[in-house]
Formats: sequence, C-alpha cells, structure tokens
Amino acid sequence: MKISGWQWGIGVVAVVTLAGVGVVVWQGRSGGASPKPAAVADGARAIAEVDRAASVNGSQGRPKKRTRKIADPRDDMSAADRALYDAVQEALDAEDFARTRAAALRAYRSANPDVRLQAVEALGWFGEKALVDLVPMMGDANEDVAQEAANAWEGGLAEVEDTSLKFAFARTALKAISDANALTMIGAQFSSAATELVDAAEGDAASRLRVEAIQTLVDLMDQPGSPKRAEVSRELYEEITGHGWISLDEAERYLQDPENYEPPEDPAE
Repeated sequence: MKISGWQWGIGVVAVVTLAGVGVVVWQGRSGGASPKPAAVADGARAIAEVDRAASVNGSQGRPKKRTRKIADPRDDMSAADRALYDAVQEALDAEDFARTRAAALRAYRSANPDVRLQAVEALGWFGEKALVDLVPMMGDANEDVAQEAANAWEGGLAEVEDTSLKFAFARTALKAISDANALTMIGAQFSSAATELVDAAEGDAASRLRVEAIQTLVDLMDQPGSPKRAEVSRELYEEITGHGWISLDEAERYLQDPENYEPPEDPAE
C-alpha cells in the first residue's frame, strides 16, 4: 500500500508526541525534578486565564440567586390595610402634599402598626408642612411608629427659620405629648427656641418672652397624668431661670417679678 505525504506527516507528529510523553513519564517515575517546557507552561497559563475569564463573565452575566426573600409588610395585611398603605405610597410618589396628608391621616387610623408607620414616614417627607399632624403620632402605642414620628417632627422643626414659630411649635408639642423619649427631645427644642428668642430681644421684650416660656412650664407642671412632662418642665424651668426648682408657689413668685426674684434661703444651710 502506498503512503501519501500527508499521512507520513501525521505519523511523524504522532511519534514525536508519544516520545515526548514517554520522556516526561520516565522522568517523573525516576524522581527527576524536570520543569515543564516553556511552551507547555505558557499554554497552561493561557488556559487558566481563559477559564478564569469565562468564570467571571459567566457570574456577571447571570443574576445571583436570592437565598432569602426580603419581607414586605404588605404580605400580612388585610385587603383594607393594603389599600390604605398603597394609597399613601401612590400619593407620595406623586409628590402631592395635600393628597399624601389625606391618605396618611386615613391610614393612621389603622390598627396595623405597619400601616401607621407608612403614614408617618410619608408625612415626614414634607418636613415643616407636616409638623402639626406629626405631634399626636409621637405618642403612638407602637415604639417604632412613635420614634419615627419624633424623628420626622424634629427634622421638620429644623426647617423652620422663624424662631417665634419654632417656639410655638415646640410649646404645642410639649403640651400634647406624654411619651418620655419624645418629651425629652421636644423639651430641648423648646429650651433652645426660648433662649434664642430671649437673647435676641431687649429690655421689657426679653423679660416678657422669658415669663411666657416659664408660664408654659409652670402650667405643664400643674397638669396631672404625666409625671415625665412635669419632670421635663422642672428641668427646663431651672435651665431657663437659673434657679433650682422649689415649688409651684415659688415659681409663681418668680413670674410676678422675674428681675428681682430671690429664692428663699435653704434652711439646711
């Protein structure tokens, strides 16, 4: 049988390849530390790079499988609550305050705290505009809802530039809230606004503003039902007047003549 030229070529390549494999195997068995030829090493590196690139591209091209579903508060809601929740979100997405406010006030009447939280968060986006509506929400029975309302109220108050208006907002909130955490925050805002007003005024105007602030605190201390409010009011009284709290009678004496008031001497001294 006649062998063609191309068949001879294939045979030669095969013999050379087998010979090379045999040498490598023999050296490996004989314990020799024969390094890979440069061409083989380069080829191995190239293959590794291709495999690595394919792996990276493949992982980037496919979304990662979610192993845990993010909880949606709507999942456990009644149809009525879900409708309230969605109405608030739709109004908020439209950036319409009047519509959001109406939807939020309806939603806040829900017994579901997640729906009430949605209402509070939506109102919080409108800052100063929502301050009045947020006040009663700071006293919510659910801690998360109450805290969110307090945060939103404080953020909205920071947007108020008129100190007199800021003082009025803080005074209204101080009278309406009994929640301990909210009262502490509101009291600090009340004190800050009152101090700023008094410092900016002069003479009789400053005295009048100080008396107004102290009268608010005395009235709050005389209200039953909120020990924390009375405690915060006493602390604010001491901060604004510079006198230690003694009694309501002494506070009334101070209000009659703030400029000349002298607290009684401590009998223990």
